[in-house]
Amino acid sequence: MDSIEEINLIVLMLLNSLSISLSLFAIIIYIMAKHLRVYAFKLVFWMNLADLFRSLAQLIPQIYNVNFSFCEILGVIHVSSSCLTLFWSFVIAVTIYQVIVKKILDAEKYYNYWLGFGLSICGILGLVPMFYNSYGNISKDCTLKNNHVGLITKFAEFYMPAFFIIIFNTVIFYKVYKALKKENEILGNKEEANAKRLFYYPIILVITIMPSMINRAAAFFNFESQYFSYAINTTWSLQGVLNPLCYSLTKPVKNYILSGCKNKRSISSEGSELNKASILLD
Repeated sequence: MDSIEEINLIVLMLLNSLSISLSLFAIIIYIMAKHLRVYAFKLVFWMNLADLFRSLAQLIPQIYNVNFSFCEILGVIHVSSSCLTLFWSFVIAVTIYQVIVKKILDAEKYYNYWLGFGLSICGILGLVPMFYNSYGNISKDCTLKNNHVGLITKFAEFYMPAFFIIIFNTVIFYKVYKALKKENEILGNKEEANAKRLFYYPIILVITIMPSMINRAAAFFNFESQYFSYAINTTWSLQGVLNPLCYSLTKPVKNYILSGCKNKRSISSEGSELNKASILLD
């Protein structure tokens, strides 16, 4: 292992460890603070859980030499949890659109359908590659192989859905922002900044997923750069850090933390029901 590869491995280990810590912290806050368990935070909880499992699946082979069987299991977890992280970003965007634009205040009735569909489809997508031996240890990462079958699987199961979800989420959040402007609910610089924060969510997907997709596409044509791959691995691992920071560290959560995790009051003034204040995750 050369020095650059070793540095890259250390960076990835640090990012995955940070992702695990942040995801665990957000999950613990969700468990402890019952008054914060509005519908929006339920969705974010599942995203944090997916990020936790994905980061664990990436960190373990970076620390230990795992055998093929265990690596295959980690590969299933890696692919399934990556799918779920993407899926919950889509669900959050749809829910915000339903509440803010369409005024559907009983959007929580779809929760069990979203949960069942997401767990089922992502679980299946993670298991399918096992049947044609498509998982392997690629530079201390248990994931889909870089052969043609692995690349096609990666694009079919993840990159193409991710590409359309990035476009969809961007359009959705733009419509939400326009709806808020139209209703004159953005009254100052601070409020406008909070609304513009919505665009952080698709930007996270662009930063963390698009470079990896480009790198995988280049692999189809046997165009690969070791240093570019190192950079791609870093941006990919960043998602587990950025998601908890942008989705979980909301104003009610910050207030709860600053109160020493003792603030038991209702957050009705900040949105205990499905309305603008609660669903915007601000």
